[in-house]
Amino acid sequence: GGGGAPEFPGLPDLHSTDDKPKLAASLAAPASAGPTLPSTELQSRSALHRAVCSGSTKEVSQIIAKIGGKAETAAAAELSNRKDTAGFVPLHSAAALFLPEVDSFGFHEASEISRSLLSIGADVTALDADGNTSMHWAARAGNDELTQILLMNRCPLDAQNKKGETALHWALRAGAQGLSTARLLLQNGAKISMLSREFKRPLDVAARGFDDENSNRGPNEVDAINERRQARANFLSNSPQSRTLVLHHADCLDHVPKSSIDWEAPGRVQAIMDRILSQEAQSPASTLLPYEITISSDFDRAPLDLLSRVHSAEYLQFVNDLSKELDSRRKKQVIEASEERNSGAAAADQDEGKGAEDSNHHVVPFTPMVQRSVLREPRVKNESHSDTSFSAGSLKAARRAAGAVQHAVDRVLVGRNRNAFCVVRPPGHHAGVNGLLAGGGSFGFFFFNS
Repeated sequence: GGGGAPEFPGLPDLHSTDDKPKLAASLAAPASAGPTLPSTELQSRSALHRAVCSGSTKEVSQIIAKIGGKAETAAAAELSNRKDTAGFVPLHSAAALFLPEVDSFGFHEASEISRSLLSIGADVTALDADGNTSMHWAARAGNDELTQILLMNRCPLDAQNKKGETALHWALRAGAQGLSTARLLLQNGAKISMLSREFKRPLDVAARGFDDENSNRGPNEVDAINERRQARANFLSNSPQSRTLVLHHADCLDHVPKSSIDWEAPGRVQAIMDRILSQEAQSPASTLLPYEITISSDFDRAPLDLLSRVHSAEYLQFVNDLSKELDSRRKKQVIEASEERNSGAAAADQDEGKGAEDSNHHVVPFTPMVQRSVLREPRVKNESHSDTSFSAGSLKAARRAAGAVQHAVDRVLVGRNRNAFCVVRPPGHHAGVNGLLAGGGSFGFFFFNS
């Protein structure tokens, strides 16, 4: 536990000079009525329980010595697991020692007391009146030493309290105070997507505090925002699967539009990726930080069996044949251009005009071709009015774009990423079984429905 220098570049230091989280202390300040914490002394507690609440390892050891101090001693085990009227056992109180003002010395005392309690049979699975385990309280306090002890003694890692929250929820709620315990829980495999009864994941409650705390967030709301960012940064840095997966691929740039002024052009995805990459480099204006995303081009093109679930065999055959024909044209043009350069027959001004002509030669209006060849409609769209074009690289781009969506869905469903963003083209959400929707007069730039 404890503070120190900020761990995440670009975020402020949330710790004061005495090594205690500033906002965590103000958030955890008890309301005027005084919350009932496990370390709050109650008259119903046994002498052992009161000694635990005092934080005195010496007093706890003396009492244990008097009752035998062995796990197999029934009296010792009963005393270590006896609940007070608030539903707390001594181990709960040890885990919550010195809340809300905690420090590294207090953590060590709490850990030593907990070891003593465990040695005489304290039950790590014991629940308080709200269904919290000792690990909930240790996570809230930010006591990573005790959290590790509880883990080694098989305290349930993902136990949910009556509100459905786990120890990881509580570590995140504690903000800066819970950074070290959140990190430890994540490293030990705590489930990141456990939903509370309010359908909140641990990340959703970062630095939100607790119901038994004062709702006054202190004089500086900026500190609250910064602490929330620090808690998120800690979580995402230690949980790669919680980051947003950003998928893109160079194949998507090979789909050529019919003109340089089309809005659905390679520059769209290129501009988005340039912005994302500049944000990842942490420019002064960055709002997106490196630990928030995972960028990848490692995914396959959509296979035929996947596309066949959505589109007819006739349409897929037409697209494939068209792609082969345009690719053949393109290759022929490349060979011819190479031969002309070698012969020196083409003048520089002729080459410039020829290049523009060749570029358009393997980009064709797609909508009327589908209406004529697949749908066999008597009337087809004027080629000059067709918004959707098809080039030699369009099939490859469309398959890669659809493959990105499949890959993103698979990754999110199996929990390898929390969410995903596909920076791909061409788009696909209007494409029908035969490409063009029934009664539709335009493809809207789409080829495969993804």
